[in-house]
Amino acid sequence: METIIARVKKLLSNPAAEWQLINSESSNSITIMKNYLAYLIGLAVAAHYIGGILSGENLFGGLILALVQYLLIVVGFYISAFIINLLAPSFGAVQDDQKAFKLVAYSGTAALVAQIFAVLPFLNLLTIIGSLYTFYLFYVGAPIVLGLPKEKTLLFTLVCVLVMIGVLLLVSLILLPFRCA
Repeated sequence: METIIARVKKLLSNPAAEWQLINSESSNSITIMKNYLAYLIGLAVAAHYIGGILSGENLFGGLILALVQYLLIVVGFYISAFIINLLAPSFGAVQDDQKAFKLVAYSGTAALVAQIFAVLPFLNLLTIIGSLYTFYLFYVGAPIVLGLPKEKTLLFTLVCVLVMIGVLLLVSLILLPFRCA
């Protein structure tokens, strides 16, 4: 857990240096999911579950929603990475599914950590700010991890942000029937 906390702190406070370190690591998507992302997704989902309970949601229904939400977020990371990997060569970047996953996974750090504010719905603005910082992390990390030319970084980031928002909307649509139950 200390390793996760250290990585989160470094990514949020000094992203360029941490991206250099991340890029030098030989981890794959399964390792990143198992040793890092799964915990952050769990934190985010738990915060939403607790916030829902405090707002009057059904305890059991909220638990089912949390489990489905967890699985869909995991799948969403893989889908986003898959699509971004396909887009990478169009922008002069390296096409490498593991590097694309690495970029998407670690970029998501800010948004996932910011979900802790979902415990108290009146703090939703902080959740939004964290999500916006995720896009900055992606912008800083893309040239380092995917070898993206600097002049194409902004456009690549904007296109990929649209992809990630699209995947997030799809996940939200799938979750909608569970929220209404």
